[in-house]
Amino acid sequence: MNKFISLSRKDREDDEIDIYINKMDSLKEDLEDPYIDEITPETRFDFTIGDVTVPSFGKAQLQKMSIYEFDSEEEYATFVNWIEAKKPSITDCSIETFNDDLEDFDRLDEDGLYIEYTRVLLDNLNVTKSMDLMIPTHSSFEFSQDFHLDAVRLRSCFGRNNLFNFHCKEIEVSDSEISSENVNQYLRAWAAGCYNELEKLEVLFYGNENKFDWKPLLQGLNRKRTIYEHNIIDPEVTDETTEVKIETEHPGEFDYYYYKWAKIHRKVDSEGNFYMGMIVN
Repeated sequence: MNKFISLSRKDREDDEIDIYINKMDSLKEDLEDPYIDEITPETRFDFTIGDVTVPSFGKAQLQKMSIYEFDSEEEYATFVNWIEAKKPSITDCSIETFNDDLEDFDRLDEDGLYIEYTRVLLDNLNVTKSMDLMIPTHSSFEFSQDFHLDAVRLRSCFGRNNLFNFHCKEIEVSDSEISSENVNQYLRAWAAGCYNELEKLEVLFYGNENKFDWKPLLQGLNRKRTIYEHNIIDPEVTDETTEVKIETEHPGEFDYYYYKWAKIHRKVDSEGNFYMGMIVN
C-alpha cells in the first residue's frame, strides 16, 4: 500500500503538509540519499574510533560528520563523552550506532548504560541542518533536546514519542517503533498550529503490512486529496506512465490522472511534485 496524502489545516487550506506512506519490501541501494555522505577533509575529530585515529580540531565547525557501527560500549562512550565535552557545531550529521544485527544491540546494552549514553548524546548534539539517525533504543525512550533542522531521517528502533522532538521541514521515519497513532498525534499538533516548519513527512515501512496502519494516522485530520498508486513501473525507466486516482472532496468519487516518472530522487521538485521517491514530470 503506497499513498500520497495532502493535508490542510482547518480554516487555512493554503497551509498544507504532504504525507507519503510507502510500503516497500526492501530498500533500493541506488536511491539517492541527501543525508549520508562520506567524511570530508573538513570532518576532523579528536578521538579514536575503531582503528582510525583522527586529529583534534579545537572548536571548528564540522560540515559533515558520519559515524558508523561502534564495536564496543567503550567506543560509544568515548564518542558520547567527546560530543558532551566539545559540543561541536555540525552542519550535517549521520550516526549509526550498530549494524542491522539486533544481537549487537543486546551486546552494547548488556549493562544498561547504552541507553543512558544515547540520551546524553541526543541532548548534546549541536546540529544545524540535517540528521540521519539509526540509533536503536526502546519504545519508551525519551530525551529532552528539541531539534530545529531542514531534514531528519529516523531509522530503526527509535522511541515512540521521539518524533515530537523534531521541528523540521522534512521528516522521514522508517522501520521504527513510531506508530501510526504517534504520527497522528504529531499531525494533530501541526494542525493546531505547532511545528510550523513542517513541509513533508514520509513514512516508510517494510515487510508486514500490519506494522503501520495508515487509517489511524489520518483520523480527525482534513484531507485535501489522496493519491492511490495502481501500477508501479521500473523506477529506472523514464517517460513511462502510471495510473493514479485522486480522491475528490466527495466520498466515492475519483478523478484519474496520468503522471510520468523521472529519475529516482528523494527531494521535492521546484513545483512541489513528489511521489514514491521520484520526481514527477
